[in-house]
Amino acid sequence: RAFSYDGHCVEEVDTPEDLEKVTAAIRLYDFEQQPIFKSKGTEHLILCEGCNAPYHSSITDLASLLDSFAMRYPMVVASERFNRSYVKGALDDAGIQYHLFSGFTPNPTYEEVMVGVATYKAYGCDSLLSFGGGSVIDVAKCVKIFTPMPNGAEERYAAGLYDYSPIPHVAIPTTAPSLIAYLLI
Repeated sequence: RAFSYDGHCVEEVDTPEDLEKVTAAIRLYDFEQQPIFKSKGTEHLILCEGCNAPYHSSITDLASLLDSFAMRYPMVVASERFNRSYVKGALDDAGIQYHLFSGFTPNPTYEEVMVGVATYKAYGCDSLLSFGGGSVIDVAKCVKIFTPMPNGAEERYAAGLYDYSPIPHVAIPTTAPSLIAYLLI
């Protein structure tokens, strides 16, 4: 039977160089397929049309959104203003347990990210929720990448050789007030 590969990443891998090329292409393909939500009243609607993921087309609250990604105990990466935000209120009102990590500067360092990794592991978190601008999202993305890293693998990561991280990450950017979107990274 014929099978269409349309919309799929299909490449031949014969050499380590081929593997690097295909790995980079798959990262971009995965990025294009991530679901992006936009808040509209109390609903969170999927924005990206190319998402083939089995997610709800409409989710009525933040708790349901996190539940749809099996996020039971997220580490919330945010600045101190999180304590006065609607996101904190939504999490608290829904009884969602989480751990807040805000121990980083506006230009986060590797050491600050590694504190985040240690915090994630120490508190037994299962996912990431970032609330804020670029530095906040960058810290959460780095925690996502570095958490499954085996000890002593820093050089691989410094060279840009990242392994897949299965940790769900929902980002709630605050830098574009006219478009508050949820982004699973």
